[in-house]
Amino acid sequence: MIQNCNKGTKVVMKKVIMFISVQILFCLAAFSQSADKVSQLIQSQKVTYGQVSYLSAVSLGLAQNDSTEAEAIDLLRRAGILSNDIPAQKEINYANTAWILVNTFKANGSLWLKMFPSPRYAFKLLKAQGIISSAADPHQIPTGRDILNMFTDGMSFYQQKNAHNNME
Repeated sequence: MIQNCNKGTKVVMKKVIMFISVQILFCLAAFSQSADKVSQLIQSQKVTYGQVSYLSAVSLGLAQNDSTEAEAIDLLRRAGILSNDIPAQKEINYANTAWILVNTFKANGSLWLKMFPSPRYAFKLLKAQGIISSAADPHQIPTGRDILNMFTDGMSFYQQKNAHNNME
């Protein structure tokens, strides 16, 4: 069946298969965390730096499933995502969550973020892309459900964007 396809169709099929494979790998990496940590996150009314850092570090392949939140913060600090030692139990706001997500997904597309890399412009970028709710305030503390939605929406958005860029 593939033998009857022209060369352009074969290239598109290969890119689609590659995109699907990469998407599956990212999903497995991001959601292979222990069920206890994800359950705790979902139940959280106010999310902490430790919880967001854990998801980010696991998504980036820096941490293992059995890593602690404090270890995840240290790994993100060493990776240059977090600038200083932050207590794992300190609550995190939307703006600082956006900063971690932008660095996790290697997001780009905002001139302001490139010129002035900061949580403020990371928040504006993710809000404009629909990853963060339009009703969210940068100083508000997100819930666990909000964080999981942001991670899954961000993964989906940037995987599609990267796949589209690779096809061009």
